[in-house]
Amino acid sequence: MPVSWPPSCNTRSQTSQRRSGVHHRWRGPVWSRRYRSIVVADAESQVNRLRYVLCQGLKEGLVDRVDRWPGVSSFRALTREVPLCGTWHDRTVGYEARRRGEKPDPRVAEKSYELRLSPAAAMAEVPVQDYRAFVAGLVREEEQTVDMSRAEAGKSGVFGVRRILEQDPHAAPEESARSPAPLVHAASLAVRNGFVAAYRAFVDAFRSAAACLREGYAADFPEGAFPPSPPFIGMRPAAS
Repeated sequence: MPVSWPPSCNTRSQTSQRRSGVHHRWRGPVWSRRYRSIVVADAESQVNRLRYVLCQGLKEGLVDRVDRWPGVSSFRALTREVPLCGTWHDRTVGYEARRRGEKPDPRVAEKSYELRLSPAAAMAEVPVQDYRAFVAGLVREEEQTVDMSRAEAGKSGVFGVRRILEQDPHAAPEESARSPAPLVHAASLAVRNGFVAAYRAFVDAFRSAAACLREGYAADFPEGAFPPSPPFIGMRPAAS
């Protein structure tokens, strides 16, 4: 069953994240506290983020080619007609079966979904075949760059698929490097400053509308806002 996935991971509910964590024995929600949604403000930054996501294993010396990564990857779905599928576990069906004293039937409790990936927003009008060729070229260019960098550094090998698969998926480093997340990904200072100005105007308009709402007046919230619930209106005492 093909479905469309929203452009941002943060639309996925916290409940679903926790359930996925329980299923795979992860602690806490899937994205944990290190995840946050960051605006990608321009076309150049969108391409840079796409390259970063696709080539992370390559740049970290885990594999020597992007399509050799043994885990989940969107590369084949973006460059070839290879569907990216996943299985949804319907916990309600399983719960009802256990209430009846039955073992959940995987044929009923599990559904396969095909994940359809939209192109980067800046290339939404590009024909499918041209977009696939662009992504493939982007990856090839990065592979060549990494190959040259490794040769110059005298590095002859990568971690490799076999050793990747031998790792405990629940292992974690004792310490990890942390750096502040950027407010926005932007290719130029002008674009970043424009986003910051627009965001501040949005926040000011939201706060002003929220103040009006709290006072019981009509409130005009900016586009794209999620207005808070209006204040409770109590019962007026009956006239004596």
